[in-house]
Amino acid sequence: MDWLEDRAIKIKNIIIGKSLAFSLFVYVFLGAIGAAILSMFTDNIINIWILIILNNRTGSISFSDINFSDIYVWGTQYDKVLGFLMVLKEINMIIYFLIILAVVINIFYRKEIKPAVTALQAEIDYLMLGDYGHEIAFQGNNELGKICKNFDELRKNMISEKRKSWDVGEEQRKINAAFAHDIRTPLTVISGYTDFLLKYYASEKLSKEVVMEKLLAMKHQEDRLIEFTGTMSTIQKMEHYELSCRWQEMSRIVKKISDVISGIRINTDKEINISFNDDKKNVFADDKLILEVVDNLMMNAVRYAEEKISVKITGDENYIYVYVKDDGPGFSDMALRRAKEMYFSEEKKGKGHFGIGLSLSKKICEIHGGDLTIVNGIEKGAIVCAEFHIISK
Repeated sequence: MDWLEDRAIKIKNIIIGKSLAFSLFVYVFLGAIGAAILSMFTDNIINIWILIILNNRTGSISFSDINFSDIYVWGTQYDKVLGFLMVLKEINMIIYFLIILAVVINIFYRKEIKPAVTALQAEIDYLMLGDYGHEIAFQGNNELGKICKNFDELRKNMISEKRKSWDVGEEQRKINAAFAHDIRTPLTVISGYTDFLLKYYASEKLSKEVVMEKLLAMKHQEDRLIEFTGTMSTIQKMEHYELSCRWQEMSRIVKKISDVISGIRINTDKEINISFNDDKKNVFADDKLILEVVDNLMMNAVRYAEEKISVKITGDENYIYVYVKDDGPGFSDMALRRAKEMYFSEEKKGKGHFGIGLSLSKKICEIHGGDLTIVNGIEKGAIVCAEFHIISK
């Protein structure tokens, strides 16, 4: 028994990890060997019975004396039995092969196919019920095992997409709530001043200075509403960003970034320094998205820097890194945790900054296969690193 168990384990190890075609061949080959062995054993049994019948008829006979071609013409009561035995002798190999083939196919289905099919069906049932946390209960290295593995990866991707969808919905709800809260203030102010003017202007009780004061206050609130509208348009545009990469020299991307920074330098009194590696390699990247992030980071840096902004552009075989450092107050503890959230800002309301720059930049970096990192400098100031995944050659 130990010998048989060892052989069975060795055969199982040969089959495991092989293709279904190879496994089926092994099953059929072993079944054919079994059929041949049974056929040989049956032939011996049939020959013995034929010998017994002929000995009863003739008295004494040996296998060497039997002429099997004459058995069918002997006119005795044993003709039918002998005929049946001779037919069975001729076709028992076929019978055994067909029976064992059916058994082998059944075993092959139950061992190699049914577990994977059952696991896949169970996984589909769970997914249809909305349960994405149930892992597929099958592992194997053959084609069905790989299909199950890929299906489980699909399940994980569906979970990731569900989470992203939920995050987007939650983020949108927060944005809507924030806008509804902030828009209410300017609308309330405009409504109040309008009622005030309608009530007292006709009676000529208001001086020209008071009227101008109220109109200027209303104009300020109108400007805030226009800024809110522009911000909402920017957020909606963010959802339509698509990655559109092309092959180009790294130096060309650096040149475009330098041009963006040069344009910002003209409109500010802050000192802006830029450093980069003179890299001539070709990269597969979307320069438009990269420039969008650089512009957002630079506008933030200009807003908070006291005197100086430093920009460093570097990269390796897989990523482009853009570092933007300013000498301002840096991020607060809360900002380090929440600055990349949509609509987060520590500035007082009405300052014209709605806290979408870093969140927008983070979204674009993720679209480009990278991420956005924010830290404080050792002495002072904030450092923001935008990374973009690339293919280089």
